[in-house]
Amino acid sequence: MKWMIALGFLILNFSCAGIKELKFNQHAQNLGSHSHSNEDLVPFYIENIDPFYRPGSLPIGYATPYMNDEGVYFGTPTGEVKKYDYLSNRSFLITKENSAVYGRPTVQDGILYYGTQGAEIVAYDLLKKQELFRTQVSAPSESSIVINQNRLFTVLRNHGLVSMDAKTGKILWFYKRSVPTLTTLQRVAVPVIDGQKIYLGFADGFLCSLRLEDGSLQWEQKLAVPAKFQDVDFSVVIQGKYIWASVTGQSVKLMYLENGLIERSFEISPSTNIFNLGNQEVLVGNGFGKIYKLSSQVADIKELILSKKPIGSLAKWKNHFLVVDFSGKVQMVRDQGGELSLIKNKGFEMGSQWSSLLGDIEVKGDRFSLISSRNRLYIFE
Repeated sequence: MKWMIALGFLILNFSCAGIKELKFNQHAQNLGSHSHSNEDLVPFYIENIDPFYRPGSLPIGYATPYMNDEGVYFGTPTGEVKKYDYLSNRSFLITKENSAVYGRPTVQDGILYYGTQGAEIVAYDLLKKQELFRTQVSAPSESSIVINQNRLFTVLRNHGLVSMDAKTGKILWFYKRSVPTLTTLQRVAVPVIDGQKIYLGFADGFLCSLRLEDGSLQWEQKLAVPAKFQDVDFSVVIQGKYIWASVTGQSVKLMYLENGLIERSFEISPSTNIFNLGNQEVLVGNGFGKIYKLSSQVADIKELILSKKPIGSLAKWKNHFLVVDFSGKVQMVRDQGGELSLIKNKGFEMGSQWSSLLGDIEVKGDRFSLISSRNRLYIFE
C-alpha cells in the first residue's frame, strides 16, 4: 500500500457491502457514467481484469502495467498474463499461472519477464510462445522486474532483492533486510541502477547502496524517524552528485550519492513517487492533497493544493503532469514558468468512489495506462 492514509482509506471503503458495480465495456465510447462532457481525458480502452469476487468483498489492486510500442502487458489476480494490442484494439491471453501476477512485467529482446504470487520468476519467449525459464525464489514477487546488464533484479515480499541471470534464470545473489511484518505497509520499491551500483529503500527505514556484481553493501543510511511505519518504499531519483529519497508519510531527503550523507530534509509527508524534473528539481505529492516542487539548489518550496485526498501517483505525459488522488480522479497539472497550476476541466474519474491508484502510472509516448484499486485497466492517448 502507499502509506497509512491509503491503508485506512482502503480498510474503510473496501469493507462496504452492497455497492453497485458499474458495467465496464472494453471500449471508451461505452463508458456511460464514467465520463463527463467537459473532460478531455477519456480512455480508449478499459478492461476489468478481476471479474470474480464475492459481493461485499471488493478487490484491492495495486498492479502496474508495462507498455512498449506494440501494446500493454499486464498480470491479473486470476493468474492471467495478457497483452493489449494496439493494432487489433483488443487484449489476448499470453499464458496462465496458478497464482496471481501483481508485479509490473517487462519485455526485452522478445522475452517477457514477470513474477508470481507463487514465488516464481518466469521468462516467456513471445515469438516462440514458450517458457524460457521458471525460477523458484524465497517469497512472492510483486515488484517491478528490472533488466540491466543481462541481469534480472526484483524485490520480493520478504524484503529481499534477488539478482538473476536474465538468460538462464540462475540466481546470482540475494540481499535481504530484517523487517518485522507488523511494522511495514508491505509495499516494495523498485531498484534503481546507476553504473555498477544499485540503490534501494527498505521497510526498516534504510536506504542502501549495493554493488551490482555481488550484492555487497556499499553504504546504508537511516532515513526514517521512529514510527509505526517507516517504509522507504519509493524509488530514488539520481541527479548528478545527489540522490533523492523519501520516507512514506515523513520526509524527502536530499543525499550525496557517493556516501549517503544527508544534505537536506524536506518534512512534507510524501505519498507518491519522486519525479525527476531535471535542472536539479523534483516533483512529489503528499498525503494532504498537495504537490511540491523541490530543488537541490534553493531552499524555496513551491506548493500546489490539488485535492482533499492523498495524492497517489504522478507522471509526465506530453507537456503536462498526470496526478491521481485517492478519490480515483486523474487530473492534469501544468508547470509554466516554474509555477504549478491545475488544468481545470481536464480530468477523469475512474467510475466509482471506491477507486484509487495504488500502483504507478505507466507512460509510453503519447499513451499512458494504469490499473486502479478496483482492478480496472485504463489506457489513454
